[in-house]
Amino acid sequence: MCRRALPHLHRVVTMTPPNHNAPKNAPVSRWRRLGEQEIELPIGRKGCAVSWLGLQAAFIFIASLICSCCALSAYGWGVVSSRFDPSSIAGWPAPFSRPTATSLPPTVTLTLTLTQTVPTTPFATVTPLSATPPGAPPVTPSATWTSPLATPAAPSPTPPAPSPEGEAGHSDVRIVYVEYAPAESEDWEFVLIENRGPGDQDMSNWTLSNERGDAYTFPKGFILPVDGSVRVWTKNGQDSEIELYWGREEEAWDNTSDTATLRDGDGKAVDWRSWSAP
Repeated sequence: MCRRALPHLHRVVTMTPPNHNAPKNAPVSRWRRLGEQEIELPIGRKGCAVSWLGLQAAFIFIASLICSCCALSAYGWGVVSSRFDPSSIAGWPAPFSRPTATSLPPTVTLTLTLTQTVPTTPFATVTPLSATPPGAPPVTPSATWTSPLATPAAPSPTPPAPSPEGEAGHSDVRIVYVEYAPAESEDWEFVLIENRGPGDQDMSNWTLSNERGDAYTFPKGFILPVDGSVRVWTKNGQDSEIELYWGREEEAWDNTSDTATLRDGDGKAVDWRSWSAP
């Protein structure tokens, strides 16, 4: 019972009884020692004692038997697989076959034949009419040349309508801005004039007028330098090189529509600017 309870093999070494007739120093071979040693296997109730050589021979025999079975199975499977036809199984897809090259179809030649059809119905005969009645004298037409192009009448010049932003003339001394409707917080009306000519401009006796004929006359000896500007105010004030005062108590420029015209000492219009409220 103790031997069966052990979880591992119980090794029992049995020794043959000593041979007293053998010499004391006689050598014992290795194979003989292996043959004398035994291993008790847990087979049955009493166990089974097997020598080392017998156990090794049994292992070799079992391994050889397994290898032989594997070799026979591989050989048999190869023979069966070579004879296996997948198409015999229901639902198995048919093997793919590579298309073979075939000859080209014969060339078809089309022949087009045109047949001309001649109409059988004769054409109608047209008899020309005489343009001149019998017995009438011949009329000789007179050649009259008429120009294909009509001479258009010269359009009358139409003066351009003034825009709300104002329209100005072209001169070296120009009216660049007119404040005709100032805000309550600003200093009333004024006209800004600049000199864009090549030199200084003497503006003695020049005038600045509106459409009603009210005019301001520049003081004698007033010179407007090159790239200089002067502001002509409608109100009262002290004249200077850059500010002149008209001295009016009422407005000089109409807020609805008016034209500021600048003329030289000879009365020739030098520049002007017009405006009209929308």
